[in-house]
Amino acid sequence: MPKTTIRIVQEVISKFADIPSESIRPENSIGAGRDIVVDSLDLVEVIMAIEDAFNIKIPDDEVRKIETVQDILDIIRTKQITST
Repeated sequence: MPKTTIRIVQEVISKFADIPSESIRPENSIGAGRDIVVDSLDLVEVIMAIEDAFNIKIPDDEVRKIETVQDILDIIRTKQITST
């Protein structure tokens, strides 16, 4: 069975945040001092890994607006819709 979008995002974030993927929820905030703590370099690496996993490009202005895991999921969904 193919992995779902949320599962892939959970695994990517888990790798860089060093927390169990099962504990990552769409409503979690992500960044320094947030629910999921990643520094700015780790966040860049998370975004790059997501871009690779989904074969999309997320512009810097959209990256700066990311506050939650749901924001990342929304960007992926939008990019997938516009590329089909």
